Amino acid sequence: MEIGIFEALTFILLSAVKILFTPIGMIAAGYSYWTTIVITSFGGVLGCVVFFYLGKGISKLFKSKKEKKTFTKQNRWIVRTKNSFGLLGMSATMGVISVPLATILVAKYFGKKKIALPTLILSAIAWSFAVTTVSYLIATFFK
Repeated sequence: MEIGIFEALTFILLSAVKILFTPIGMIAAGYSYWTTIVITSFGGVLGCVVFFYLGKGISKLFKSKKEKKTFTKQNRWIVRTKNSFGLLGMSATMGVISVPLATILVAKYFGKKKIALPTLILSAIAWSFAVTTVSYLIATFFK
């Protein structure tokens, strides 16, 4: 099945935001395994690059304000994940939480490390392969 430019852009933008569900939709729509891998990987990488630099800019913008921090359940989870798993752990959460949130958190906490963006890109590609493979196996099982 050939993919049109509009469909490709739609799936790229979807995978730039939530890489977990896009391969499922593409396989359900009848696109091939490798087309799904290429589109979702490209979208994930695009989302990583855009949100990494956007996240660094946002954290610089809000860094100037000195307010007393309030700790919520979510803040504690983020700090615990950061301290326990480091850069790899934060990057690996990309498929579960979302590409923008994981990327902005990595940019905030690990943005000065040169390895941060390549780690995010590899994580996006790995999630694309993993979710596409599982989706494809499930789809072929039920055909």
